[in-house]
Amino acid sequence: MTKNNRVAILSVTRNGRDLARRVSGLLPECTVYVPRELSEGSAGECSFGPPLSDLVGRIWTDYGAFLFIMATGIVVRVISSLITDKRYDPAVLVMDEKGRHVISLLSGHLGGANALALKVAKVIGADPVITTATDLSGLPAAEMWAGEMDLIIENPEVVKGVNAALVNGERVGIFSHRIDWLRAAAGPWVPYRSLVELFASDCSARVIVSNRKIEECEQDDKSLLLRPRNLVCGIGCNRGTAREEIEAFFFRLFRERGFASLSVGRIATIDAKADEPGLREFAEEIGVPIHYYTREELNAMPDGTGPSPWALKELGVKGVCEQAAMKGAGTDSLVVPKVKSGNVTMAVAEGPGLSLS
Repeated sequence: MTKNNRVAILSVTRNGRDLARRVSGLLPECTVYVPRELSEGSAGECSFGPPLSDLVGRIWTDYGAFLFIMATGIVVRVISSLITDKRYDPAVLVMDEKGRHVISLLSGHLGGANALALKVAKVIGADPVITTATDLSGLPAAEMWAGEMDLIIENPEVVKGVNAALVNGERVGIFSHRIDWLRAAAGPWVPYRSLVELFASDCSARVIVSNRKIEECEQDDKSLLLRPRNLVCGIGCNRGTAREEIEAFFFRLFRERGFASLSVGRIATIDAKADEPGLREFAEEIGVPIHYYTREELNAMPDGTGPSPWALKELGVKGVCEQAAMKGAGTDSLVVPKVKSGNVTMAVAEGPGLSLS
């Protein structure tokens, strides 16, 4: 789930309301919520009646962050039943109504509460209160670092152990299939040039950046798998192909060829397929954009495994899935040449960049 940048600012007192208005004028995409008896109908302001918990329950999934201007105890009681998983929970901050302290309470790293607390504190002259151990130690939290590098965490349950190893000064090894990318991996990591060396090391935890399936990690609770979104899946399909057929083939192909489906940053096809609902629904289901290319753009790409007589006759192109994959990835080669299943053809290309979305 991608968290949005909208911020809800909630207050329960007159002083809190005035501070909420001040903060909202300094930050983008803010909505202020004030008790009905304190509302003056200001623009960008919503009024609510008691209890506060009902309001928060209704809007909990509408915002990427919540700033409560009230006592911390009230906030803890209000949000306790709504908290599920740090991958999905919004950032939660608490500020006293005098504006002296801004506390990062929930989703400090993945939700961005730490960063937002620092930002709010700066604009109003408050003291930020951040308690996450990696931040206090001046170390990069694994999930924060992954987000900055636009990497998808496949096994978030391992994050806690990796961060604990960092804080405790233990060795954390890192491996990437791309050496040039690894040079940009700033942090207290110990780099390894092969998985064999990494798994043979005495590291307390491991970080692996790869778009490949790593069998050694399937039952390993010490290896954090981070997926760069640098694969493009080119797709061709017959008219009216259902989302379910495309989706089933996609996951089967990636499983059989040893690639991580989370590393797909883009679906690519010909513009003649722009009105295919099954293809569009599939892209929405896996959460990646579709890029459509013209006949001229596809015909300018290499032949791949050879021209398709059907595509030449029906669409005027030498191929769809292979050429679209290469065009989308900005390369002239494929890591998975065209494979056909039922009404669908797919090919996969690897782009040079970390993110193609």
